[in-house]
Amino acid sequence: MNFGNGENIISKALMVIETPSGNEMDVPMHDDGLFGDKLKDDHIFSATVPTIASGSYRLTAVLRGYITDAEGNQKPFLKTAEHDFVVSSRSVEINGNAWLSHLDHERANINIAVNFDKGVFGLENLKVFKAYTEVYGVAKDGSLEPAAWLGSVVDIQYDSNGHPFFPLQFNVKWLAHANLKGPLTLKNTYLSDGQTQYPISAFDANIAVKNSHVQFNLLYGSILRLTGPLEITDEMKFGVNPLQKPVNVSGSPTLFLLHGYCTDANPFQKNAQVFHNSAFYLNPNANTDNHNFATSVHEFATSQGSHVYSLIGHSQGGMAALHLLNEYWSGLDHVSTGRRIQSIGTPWKGNSASGSTDNLGKMFGVGCGPNNDLTLDGAKNWMSGIHEDHPQYVYYYTTTYKQGGFFGDYCNMAINAIIQWPNDGVSELKYSTLVGGNSAGNTEKQCHTTGMKYTAQYLDNNRNAQMNSLAGR
Repeated sequence: MNFGNGENIISKALMVIETPSGNEMDVPMHDDGLFGDKLKDDHIFSATVPTIASGSYRLTAVLRGYITDAEGNQKPFLKTAEHDFVVSSRSVEINGNAWLSHLDHERANINIAVNFDKGVFGLENLKVFKAYTEVYGVAKDGSLEPAAWLGSVVDIQYDSNGHPFFPLQFNVKWLAHANLKGPLTLKNTYLSDGQTQYPISAFDANIAVKNSHVQFNLLYGSILRLTGPLEITDEMKFGVNPLQKPVNVSGSPTLFLLHGYCTDANPFQKNAQVFHNSAFYLNPNANTDNHNFATSVHEFATSQGSHVYSLIGHSQGGMAALHLLNEYWSGLDHVSTGRRIQSIGTPWKGNSASGSTDNLGKMFGVGCGPNNDLTLDGAKNWMSGIHEDHPQYVYYYTTTYKQGGFFGDYCNMAINAIIQWPNDGVSELKYSTLVGGNSAGNTEKQCHTTGMKYTAQYLDNNRNAQMNSLAGR
């Protein structure tokens, strides 16, 4: 850490840790090559964070000291940085074994074995996991070359001897595309908690896929004789959609409108007459991660007899909609015309105040508690699992207060003091852009919700009518 041309002296380095229960503890940070610090005097301060329980933690690094400039003047400084992370209660470990199982004429499952401590990780905790790996084949010169990257929501399964594993589907055309053959090798394999998106087990060494060379020669010889590059299809990237040509129950909705974080009503329902053949999802006063939010929406749509539909989300509702498209087969995948997902006021990259219960209370007027997926670190971690093909199906709108005024403007003066400018009173414009998505424009003099300086963004019936007419059916 270097400030200007002078000398930087750190007089105090501290890590303030907020635990899942809301308690705080102070842990000294070091630059002495001890206590977990890698190198002495490299200006990188380290601390070992004690994790006493599962849940969300907030870390605030605090550095105090002074700078001596070129003239010898000492100037005090204070530098802070906040980060959030989640500790999972799940104790599971990838053990380095993998094998192949045949699915059909061009697909196979790569099965990756795991161990877990049943005392900590009982069957009642076997819920949602996401798994990732890189698949390598053998080139003509005998070297290992990348064939495909696999990532999917997976269920823990058991072999005939009761040993747990998780399967990842692999299309053999990836080998033909790269002009490779078996046997297969896996690299950078890891398993994450599907709800928090944080990794819970990683295997750094290579994993040989047993019998993959023999299996490929016997079952996929015709494909392996193809020469690449082949056309890359959606089935190669995402697998075969099991929901073939679904039909909605007569009279069921083809458009669902989603609310955001911690609300007692669906905000779009105030102007229900604008939305045609639609339904209003509501999970009142909920503090829900993106994964559970998305699966709840899917269950709601299914209960309505809807199997072809699009989504419009306010705030976190936009993230839940994209999560559903990314993780599961649903009615979104069968929209043939129109927009699959539209959103207004969605903090795609998080919110700089969302890790604090106090800050969320100021923004929403309620105390639903911190939501990790809405923090800057949590949203970044969540977005890392979104496939690059999926944001193209999202059209997002943003709003702010009036920009460019000499004295500045705001949606909520108190909130403006704790989040970046410009903003809509909750979502900061800087963090409301979706890479690969379609910006539908920013509207000034509209705020995130009611009770702010300008009208709430979801009450704009011209935009609501536009979203309704453009929604996929």
